[in-house]
Formats: sequence, structure tokens, C-alpha cells
Amino acid sequence: MGLTLEEALDILEINNVDALTESDIDKYKRKAFIRWHPDKVEHTGDKNKIELYNAKSKLIEPAVVVIKKYLKGEYDPNQKFDDTNATYNYQDPIEVLR
Repeated sequence: MGLTLEEALDILEINNVDALTESDIDKYKRKAFIRWHPDKVEHTGDKNKIELYNAKSKLIEPAVVVIKKYLKGEYDPNQKFDDTNATYNYQDPIEVLR
């Protein structure tokens, strides 16, 4: 799996990366977890929608990593971020929302 900066910004719904600070990322991360939480659509029984929300929620942490690397100057916007060896501090979405 690889994410470009544009994909990461889209997942977190960030419009202006130039005005972004590292402390803002947590706000966008929390908002994205609320937006893409699979429990929001589970009651519909629509398997396609549930799979979409599951997939999007799993991309939030990698998106945060990409954007933080970009802000630190460690990321080239033209490359795909390869996270196959990356480890994430996965948090239960319920815990993030508290």
C-alpha cells in the first residue's frame, strides 16, 4: 500500500497544507475517525459502504504518517510512501474520540 501526499490530504480532508501545523494533524485525524467510522454505516447492511468505511478508516494512520513526514521535510510529494515496513500506534477509534 502506498499513499501520495494528495491522497493523504484527501483522506484527512485537509485543503491547505501550507497553513498546517503538526498540532492541527490530531484535529484532522479525530475528524476523519468520526467521518469514516464503520459503525456509522453498519446498520444499513450495505456491504459496499461498510467495506468503503473500513478501508478509509484503515488509511487514516498512514495518512497521518505521510503528512507528518512532509511537514518535517522528509517526504517528496512526487513519491508514493511505502509503509510495508512501517508500524503504527493503532488506536481504537472509540479511544481516539474520547
